[in-house]
Amino acid sequence: MGNPIIIGRLGMLLYDSEVICLNNNLLINTKYGKVQGFQENNINKWYGIPFAKPPIHELRFKRAQSPEPWQGTKECTKMGNRPYQFTDEKILKKMGLANENIRSSEDCLNLNIWAPKSTKKAPVFVWIYGGGNHIGEASSPAYSLESFAEQGVIGVSFNYRLGPLGFYNFSKLDSSFDSNCAVSDMILAMQWIKNNIENFGGDSNNITIAGESAGGTAVYSLLAAPKAKGTFQKAIAMSGLSGNITTQKTHDLNNEIFFDKLGLDSQDIYKLKEMPVENMINPSKAVFEESCSVNPGIFVTGPVIDDLIPKNHGML
Repeated sequence: MGNPIIIGRLGMLLYDSEVICLNNNLLINTKYGKVQGFQENNINKWYGIPFAKPPIHELRFKRAQSPEPWQGTKECTKMGNRPYQFTDEKILKKMGLANENIRSSEDCLNLNIWAPKSTKKAPVFVWIYGGGNHIGEASSPAYSLESFAEQGVIGVSFNYRLGPLGFYNFSKLDSSFDSNCAVSDMILAMQWIKNNIENFGGDSNNITIAGESAGGTAVYSLLAAPKAKGTFQKAIAMSGLSGNITTQKTHDLNNEIFFDKLGLDSQDIYKLKEMPVENMINPSKAVFEESCSVNPGIFVTGPVIDDLIPKNHGML
């Protein structure tokens, strides 16, 4: 066996003084348009590649949709926007997982690629961050996958929506809201990787997904989701929250906390579509912190069993 691969080599990525080298070898065709990468530390990198339409305006609370093709070249040399965070970020900051240099935005569905130089058919490792479905980001310096590329493996990370924008299920109250928006983000990201990674030197038939905590739950979700079938071959779930994929009952109880703290009647749910995201942060923080104490035995909101995750194993 070779040397162990370490997840989370700390580094300043684009925020240090090292020279970044752009060249035509890093101009890559994807299904949606050309992306320009850069070379750093002898590694080929592409940051902030959009894999979905921005889930904004009429697409807020809707499942992820494929991006529109673009003309010209997207310069992918900086991390894209990170998702809005819906609980206290002190946790992330203590662990060195927050990247405060990156703007929070609803337009956050982007991915990052680290690849060895001049590689073909390299194995692919996809990292999915955790954070209790309420915090986390692919742009965290601790989640740099440069060390994978150094050992001949292509590393990929992607963002998914968090908190009420990604996980809370309001579709029972209003059918214009979709369920499992965050899971749809993950599925679309995996489909993008499957369909495009060979252009970056990867093997589309040798993809491993891995995640920790809520990222582990994401791995379970992708294993159970029919639409993710064939997008990866191997899976690693680390400390995954196995009881976090639930029926609507858990969502109903946690939604009560959310609406109470928001000061909004569930009959006025349509107001969520136009409300500033910042108004949802403290109510979501209450769901994250109080769900188990208010309703003992009920855990923080996560994926819901529906048409995307149709297997019901009797969980609440």
